[in-house]
Amino acid sequence: MTEVPLMVGHADNGRALTPRQAERRQRIFASVRQLITAHGCDAVSMRAIAADSGVTEKTLFNIFGSKDRLLAAAAFERSASVFGQAEAMSPEPGWPRLIALCDSVASVTLEAPDTARALAVPVIDHLALTGLDRLYNRHVGDALRVMLAQGFLAGSAPVDLLAYLVQLGMVSGVGFWAKGDVQDAELADYLRMRLAETLMPHAKAGAPAVRNAITTAQRALAARFAPPG
Repeated sequence: MTEVPLMVGHADNGRALTPRQAERRQRIFASVRQLITAHGCDAVSMRAIAADSGVTEKTLFNIFGSKDRLLAAAAFERSASVFGQAEAMSPEPGWPRLIALCDSVASVTLEAPDTARALAVPVIDHLALTGLDRLYNRHVGDALRVMLAQGFLAGSAPVDLLAYLVQLGMVSGVGFWAKGDVQDAELADYLRMRLAETLMPHAKAGAPAVRNAITTAQRALAARFAPPG
């Protein structure tokens, strides 16, 4: 049977967690972030996570099933907070919300860079387990549907495919940053460029805004290659 990731605030059966269960899960995720930041994913065991979070190893396996699934759930929880921040940054849905998403991903990544680098590994290695597709289908899909209704995008724009491609752009962008291929100051611009390039073939009334986002991001990224002086 295909494993499915755990949703934030819900048990495997889809029921909402009790306050005690939610507190325990947040404690576990905090231990995961702390331990993998200090030691890396490979060096951290379920036993170490259990000891640090104050639960039994059996409880961890009962809840998450495996270490990979636990790491994926921790990444999902962190990503859910990114979308919440994006909505707070831009109450206006549609294109402004997607730009805010790029800025939120960059902001959360750079606020705790060591943790972000550590979590980039399980996200990329076990993307299907993270459940990020659900987050992107919901939040990015909603923004894209608003853009369709506004005429920002052409009516034939494939919403599900574009939401998936935006997801890949955000994940790979953070992955390139984690490897040092994208610098801290470049991350938000790089993510904006990936977003705009994904949507450009389907832009209609929004073509000038999307084209401008690409040009602006490329100009900012070009600063690295400017001759000294």
